[in-house]
Amino acid sequence: MKQTLIHDDRLRQQIDFLIEIDRLKHVLRRAYLPGTDRNENTAEHSWHLAVAVLVLPTDYGVLCLAFALYGSTQLFVGIYGLITLATVGFLCLALPKWFRDVRALGSTQ
Repeated sequence: MKQTLIHDDRLRQQIDFLIEIDRLKHVLRRAYLPGTDRNENTAEHSWHLAVAVLVLPTDYGVLCLAFALYGSTQLFVGIYGLITLATVGFLCLALPKWFRDVRALGSTQ
């Protein structure tokens, strides 16, 4: 019986968390969405930020510095832009080597 109560309490906490996240859709920010005349809501902003962090491989120290400066939009965008450029540059330099390595694997079999 005790495990059922813990399970039910945990489920209730998870549902409460999801309800709280859903409320973020109603909190508007001052920034406008590009190409629209409406303000971005906090849920959209959080989603865009999470996607940006997930798809950008980088040094965690630099990423922490960028987010420490998150309150200053210009500094954050500048540092994050440099991180993005560095990642794109690395990929451009590394792709030919990766393709050569993969091609070499295919020829040895």
